[in-house]
Amino acid sequence: MPTTHEVDAALLAAVPSRFGKVAMVLGQAAKTPGLFRSREDEDYDLLAERLEELVASGRVLARGDLTQWRASEVCLVAEGGGS
Repeated sequence: MPTTHEVDAALLAAVPSRFGKVAMVLGQAAKTPGLFRSREDEDYDLLAERLEELVASGRVLARGDLTQWRASEVCLVAEGGGS
């Protein structure tokens, strides 16, 4: 089982700088070498849970209902608040 830090790092590497679908981000993060032995539903649920935490902590921006992976979007918070 990966650590929270490993999961968060995989997610942050997969979150685009411009808004992109949550489903794509979860799929990309799940492909991180060594993160999961096999990609099971529970693995995606863990990724989605951690992504919600990253949004709640202000490290990632979100649009839409994050439980609707194909309909919601996320992006990285711009460093320094600039464009």
